[in-house]
Amino acid sequence: MSGGETWRGDIKARLSERVRERGFASLLAFAEARPAVPLYVLADELGFDVAAVQILSGLMNEAEQRKQVTRLVRDVLVRELAERFSNGWPDVRDDAARGEVAMGLGSWFAYTPPGAG
Repeated sequence: MSGGETWRGDIKARLSERVRERGFASLLAFAEARPAVPLYVLADELGFDVAAVQILSGLMNEAEQRKQVTRLVRDVLVRELAERFSNGWPDVRDDAARGEVAMGLGSWFAYTPPGAG
């Protein structure tokens, strides 16, 4: 992600254009086609001038319009845990594994809007 280009211009239009170029009608459709893929990876797929937080914001806007916020909140939880545990859920529940679970849940909670779910 480039610091300057990422925040210039119409971000919503850029995201919409990028997902349409890839054959999707919406950002939600684009994300749904890539279950468990971390948000930063989705951003990278859409270009150097797209940030993960922009993806999250765009997804939340679309989910609110479609009354699918609960579904999106669940989706983001899966993405967070998949990012932390790319090789699957840990067999050993040591301090490091518990720390990763806590970090994943903490990030997910921070991304979840009040009253969602």
